[in-house]
Amino acid sequence: MKEFFKNHRRGILINVCAVVLIALVVVIVMFATTSFAESSSIGKENAQNFAFVDAGIDPLEAEKIKTEFEFKNGQFIYDVEFVSNGTEYEYWIKAYDGSIIKKEIDASDEIIRQKEYNDKKQENEVNTEQLTNNAENSNSTQKEEKKNNENTQKESTQTDSSNLISLETAKNKALSNAGVSASKCTFTKAKLETDDGIKVYDIEFNTSDKEYEYEIDAKTGEILSKDIDNINEKSTTNNQTSSSTNKDSTSSYIGIDKAKSIALNHAGVSDVTFEKAKLDRDDGKTIYEIEFYKDDMEYSYEIDALTGEILDHEKEYDD
Repeated sequence: MKEFFKNHRRGILINVCAVVLIALVVVIVMFATTSFAESSSIGKENAQNFAFVDAGIDPLEAEKIKTEFEFKNGQFIYDVEFVSNGTEYEYWIKAYDGSIIKKEIDASDEIIRQKEYNDKKQENEVNTEQLTNNAENSNSTQKEEKKNNENTQKESTQTDSSNLISLETAKNKALSNAGVSASKCTFTKAKLETDDGIKVYDIEFNTSDKEYEYEIDAKTGEILSKDIDNINEKSTTNNQTSSSTNKDSTSSYIGIDKAKSIALNHAGVSDVTFEKAKLDRDDGKTIYEIEFYKDDMEYSYEIDALTGEILDHEKEYDD
């Protein structure tokens, strides 16, 4: 009897060891499979680009970006999450070809109300147009063609996005060409645009004495155009034609950072996205033009470069 129980316990121990060994082998195989799948996938950056393009979001406006390589529903995917203008986005991007498996968009109550207002406004405009042009049957055909063209362009954009260089790469190419370090300049614009059917990065930045504008091919990284203005020389030339030459000198300007601060304090906002921040002339006076976005609101300011006085300001919804 003792021999029977002894052999029985030994059999149980052998079975347990076998189960543990099999589980360990499965874990090792899954880890190796995951590593190989990720190394042969489209990559995190391209997965993010697919999500940004589908959402119609400028990568520069995206915040809290989180991208994870995961195995879901029997396939490998990139789980891409980000926030833009108060709206949360989550995408499942297929790891091998970049196709969108799932997407979720969670907008804040204020944005939803604004969208409903815009949708209602657009619906009313469409109804008015239909009543006014009821006899023109060709309108429906034209709209359908336009929609097809937009869908074709969108599909083309999604296909080509995997071949684009990153925004940071484009900024670094501009800085390298200009011979300027990132710590010595302020970027006023950096976004992906389409120019004559070509995807380009529009890069603008300022140093203490110069303004730089670059247009860079988003696929090849080639610099398509650049424009460099000397702020001091531009101001001096304009001042020589003004009656206030002696007073209006660059050494007396408040500086672009101070102008930004004045605009932000007046608007009562922070953590904004600057669209423009540059020195300019208007009606013989040197001013700072400041433009920025917060959520779905666009702010514009004109500030006296000498006194810091706010000469003009506007804010409106960015439709």
